[in-house]
Amino acid sequence: MKSHHLRVHKGAGRAEFRPEQNLLLIQDASGNEESLTISYTDSRALELLLSIPGQIRSREEILRYAWEHRIVSTGSLNQCIFNLRNLIGDEKLHEIIQTVPRRGYRWNPDFALTEHSAPETPLPAAPPLLTTPACEPEPEPEPDAEARPAVSAGQGAGLLWVWNASLGLVLLMFWLWQQYDYANYTPSLLAGPVALDTREHLGYRFNIVRNGNPVDELLEAIVAPAFAEASADYWVVPRSNDFSLSCVPASGTAVNAIIPKGRGLAPAVSAFLRRCSA
Repeated sequence: MKSHHLRVHKGAGRAEFRPEQNLLLIQDASGNEESLTISYTDSRALELLLSIPGQIRSREEILRYAWEHRIVSTGSLNQCIFNLRNLIGDEKLHEIIQTVPRRGYRWNPDFALTEHSAPETPLPAAPPLLTTPACEPEPEPEPDAEARPAVSAGQGAGLLWVWNASLGLVLLMFWLWQQYDYANYTPSLLAGPVALDTREHLGYRFNIVRNGNPVDELLEAIVAPAFAEASADYWVVPRSNDFSLSCVPASGTAVNAIIPKGRGLAPAVSAFLRRCSA
């Protein structure tokens, strides 16, 4: 199963997706690297979109491929696309994973690197939790120089690296054993599982990412009840200074907004809800 090389974060970063490991290796424009283990279903959906970049995949096709013989609601697919977009920095523009109204989703081929355009040096595998600096090679001793101290120092550094790498691998496996749920594990916006709270208010049903930030200010700003015919999924990420909102109406075309807290919150939220109900 081949790896896929991608452009992410508005094209400024690059990534390597390894479907056989459910692994996404991301490098931003500054060279910072991040290794993310994504859920099995998110990995399957991403694999299908990348199999032929630019080809439209219907919602039914993605559901069949990612969830195989399981029957799930369309909300599971909405959450899957939401997760993938946040992982690759596409949560605002939707220019990488594109929504095709009434047809499905497609991976923008401009953000898929071909074998010829892929970087010669691939992104490294997930690093161990504990690492030691790489040792510079010792210079070759002169014929009359004592060689035994150089050999001993190299062996000590090698043993230390093996010990740290082994310990890091054990800790990583223990963490995966605790966190990984083969069917239902879902990454957060960056990494790790997402904890959701469901709140209903004036006929709206909100799925709220539980991250320690309060959401009461947002709910108090909503004063008009939902239209009876309005049907949409609402997702909320409360942050320190604003709220990140996303809705997925029955049409499948997502609407997203970032609304600052404080004055102006109520009219901005009202405008967002009207767009979702249009």
